[in-house]
Amino acid sequence: MKDVYEALEIDFEVRNRVNLSDYIIEVLKDIIFSGKLQPGSRLVEDQLARKLKVSKTPLREALTTMQKEGLVENVPYQGKFIVNISPSQLVDTYIVREAVESLAVRLATMQMTRDFENYLKNAEKQMQNIVKGKSVAEFLIMDHAFHNEIIRHANNQTLNSVYDLLINKIRLGKVSTAYNNRRTDESTKEHMEIIEKMLERNPDEAEKSMKKHINNIIKSMYPALGITPPEILFTK
Repeated sequence: MKDVYEALEIDFEVRNRVNLSDYIIEVLKDIIFSGKLQPGSRLVEDQLARKLKVSKTPLREALTTMQKEGLVENVPYQGKFIVNISPSQLVDTYIVREAVESLAVRLATMQMTRDFENYLKNAEKQMQNIVKGKSVAEFLIMDHAFHNEIIRHANNQTLNSVYDLLINKIRLGKVSTAYNNRRTDESTKEHMEIIEKMLERNPDEAEKSMKKHINNIIKSMYPALGITPPEILFTK
C-alpha cells in the first residue's frame, strides 16, 4: 500500500515539550489546519503512526480526543476521517462564537487589570499601524492574539474551553470551504471600537461592539460561501 503521508513534513521538536498524546494532537492539527491533509481524508493509522514515529496506542488516544473536539469522525467499517465542515456549519459556529465572545468581552471589561489595560493600549497602536500598512499577514496575527487575550482575561475556564472548540471548528471550516476573512480594514476598526469601550470600563458597550463585529463577519460570509442568510439572526 502506498504511504499517503510520505510527503508530509513533521516538526519533531514539539515532541520534547509535551506528552505523547498532546504531541500527536498538536502535529495533526497543524497538518489539518494548514491544508496538508484535506477534510474528508481517511486517517490510515499504521502509516500515520510510522510517520509520527509513535505506536498506535497514543495515536488512537489522540484521534479519540480529536473526535470529541469535532475534528475527526469515525465511520463504521471504514475508519477515521477528517471532518468536512459545510458552509452552513461554519456560519453556525460563528453564530455561537458571537455569543461566547460577547460574554467574554463583558467579563474581561468588568475584571480589567493594569496589565490588560496596557495590552489594549499597545494593541490599539499596532492596529492603527496595520490600517496604514494594509498588511493582511499582520492583521491575521493581531486578530488571533486580540481575541485570545479577551478570552484569557475573562477568567472563566468553561468559557475558555468552549472557545477552543469553536476556534478549532472554525479553522477546519475555513480549510473545508476555502473561506477567508478579507475585511481587514473593517475588522481592525471594529477591534479599535471594542478596545475603546473596554478602556472606558463600559461592559455594556464593549459587549455591543463585539456583537456588531462578529455579526458583520457573519453577514460577509453568506455571499462569500454562496448561501442564503436568515435575516432574523442579525442584530439591528
